[in-house]
Amino acid sequence: MTINDGLPCCPGEEVEDLVSPLAATDETLKGGGSGTSSDVGLDPARAIPYLLREVQAALHASESRHWALLESITAGVVVHDQTGRIIYANAAACALLDRPRDQLLGCTPLAPRGQIIHEDGSPCPSDAYPAVITLRTGAPVRGAVMGIATPAGTTRWLLIDSVPVVDPRTSALGEVVVTFVDITERRRIEEALRLSEERFATAFRASPIALSITSLATDRIIDVNAALERLVGYGRDELIGRTGVELGIWLDAADRARVFATPSQHTGPTEVAARLRTRTGEERETLITVKEIELSGERCGLALIWDVTERNRMALELEARNRELTTALAELKSTQQQVIQQERLRALGEMASGIAHDFNNALAPIVGYVELLLLNPRELENATTVRGYLQNVATAATDAEAIVRRLREFYRAQEDEEFSPVDLRALIAQTALLTRPRWRDQAQAAGATIEVITKTGGPMRVLGNESELRELLTNLIFNAVDAMPAGGTIELRARIEGSEAILEVADTGIGMSEEVRRRCLEPFFTTKGPGGTGLGLSTVQGIVRRHAGHIEIDSTPGRGTTFQIRLPRAPNTGTGRTAQKPDVIRPLRILYAEDEPRIRESVAKILAADGHEVEVASSGRAALECFLRGYYDVVITDRAMSDINGDQLARAIKARAPTKPVIMLTGFGDLLHATQTHPEGVDLVLSKPVRIRELRRAIATVTGSGSRLNPTAALYYAEATKSDEESPPRDGDSSLPRDAQNDPPTQVPPED
Repeated sequence: MTINDGLPCCPGEEVEDLVSPLAATDETLKGGGSGTSSDVGLDPARAIPYLLREVQAALHASESRHWALLESITAGVVVHDQTGRIIYANAAACALLDRPRDQLLGCTPLAPRGQIIHEDGSPCPSDAYPAVITLRTGAPVRGAVMGIATPAGTTRWLLIDSVPVVDPRTSALGEVVVTFVDITERRRIEEALRLSEERFATAFRASPIALSITSLATDRIIDVNAALERLVGYGRDELIGRTGVELGIWLDAADRARVFATPSQHTGPTEVAARLRTRTGEERETLITVKEIELSGERCGLALIWDVTERNRMALELEARNRELTTALAELKSTQQQVIQQERLRALGEMASGIAHDFNNALAPIVGYVELLLLNPRELENATTVRGYLQNVATAATDAEAIVRRLREFYRAQEDEEFSPVDLRALIAQTALLTRPRWRDQAQAAGATIEVITKTGGPMRVLGNESELRELLTNLIFNAVDAMPAGGTIELRARIEGSEAILEVADTGIGMSEEVRRRCLEPFFTTKGPGGTGLGLSTVQGIVRRHAGHIEIDSTPGRGTTFQIRLPRAPNTGTGRTAQKPDVIRPLRILYAEDEPRIRESVAKILAADGHEVEVASSGRAALECFLRGYYDVVITDRAMSDINGDQLARAIKARAPTKPVIMLTGFGDLLHATQTHPEGVDLVLSKPVRIRELRRAIATVTGSGSRLNPTAALYYAEATKSDEESPPRDGDSSLPRDAQNDPPTQVPPED
């Protein structure tokens, strides 16, 4: 091989085809052949130059084809002569080395431009260049990886082969051909893959979750991490290459089958519960997720294993504790209800003696005036005297009725959480009277004098449950009484501040320390010793919270305590009810069933006095027989009767005459109202004792122009018809103590 103008000369078959005839002609001319010049048809003197021109043309064509081939390939090609100088470089070599051809030709490996580094990043000396090694040893160098710094500051990585070219005539090293390709992108991908695998391996090894990689084809373990070693008790070397079945890790073979059941069919990892056996034979409960991955072309399962043994044990313990707590809570609620009931009964019992005192006071004038009339018949001749006596008896009876009503209102069931406007001024006046036996009579019996003073303005309404608010105020009054064993003053105050109504109960008692003040609202906290339950003030706080209110306590030892309660005001909806006068009732035919003779006689006379025709029955059965025999516009019945009670009578009448008005006049009226119980078949319920005007209104309601009270309204009828006695207090209302009016605050007047 020779070099021609920097191009390698590589003769082809075309040159051989031209040289062969020339050799044959030369042999003939020398007489070595049998032919003559005439045989070849050529003049030897003219044939040789001709053939030489043909050979040169063939050589040039071959060189052009090889030149085009070298220039078109993407691999870099560089040819060094025996001295190491570059005598040829193709276009790819120039591009890869980032130098033009004229700068490469004539250069030696000893004078490269830019730094050349080994694959490990260390500098590469010139005597370690592949071309230099081949020139020195005559041996080829294949697959050398080297990096070359580019002018842009990056490193281009090349895969280099260096091959010696030997002269066939002399067997001496003629030239060195160096080829190289750019593997920068391949190395980047390989490096990224290596880093990714390294990160995966690091995460795999360090993960606190037990991990394993298992061949899906052979079920053999390929790799595990330290967490799995700790879980099963086997070392990594003991696990790799073996199956879980061989090691006895699977407690149940069915678990293994479910865990590795075609994980490729899952759209995502699926947790499977499985029990594993450790090296020591301990059973562990686990959750296993298997995801199919591919490693070196092999389908594998990456298993994530969570040890949930302790979690399950704790869950069972928690469930057991929850059951215990639920039972304890139910018992606590039951106990609390019992204690609250006892507290309410205690408060009711404390008032009972005082109420009995007031009730006896109310009965005294009734008994006294009746005995005067019975002992002195002549007094009956004086109409004025008799009228006065009867008026006093009626007033005393009204007072006794009010005492019973106040007691029922105090102890009314509180399941109904519906709020309605409540007048604080009336509530304060009513509660002061209701609790008077405790703060006045019992205190005086113990040698102490307690004054209750109310300070209120005009009507002020809050939205709430009247019964609960009355209980709240009662508890605060009783608490104040307990705080004044030597007597003192209790002030009940109410005022308006913006959108809130302020209710205050202040006493001049012993006061509270700061610690007691902070804890006094806690359930079961008491300073009263065995006699206290610790639920009075906690009940107050519960009521305040249910009414969206706020409670504040100001107390100084030796100087008393003030409870301030802030409640939302009720919207202004008017000044109260306006009683409508009933229409004139036409005479009716009325059936009245009552087993108490005196009540039956008095009510019958009241009805007869209004012009009604009254048929009386002493039992429910007798009333039903009368109803079946005749016609009646209205039926009035008692509830508690011996043979057929009022509920049964009403149902029987409605079964035969569905539109027949039925009024129940019973001593259980207040109870039915408090429990919101409506007897079937009854149109309206009245409470005993009944007033004439209430009875008239009831009859007018159930018979007037087709109007009939619905069941819910009927339950409240007894309350609605008492507007004269229980309507919201008016300024200057003489039926209230003076301190509950708009007059200057005074002590609640004693009554005896």
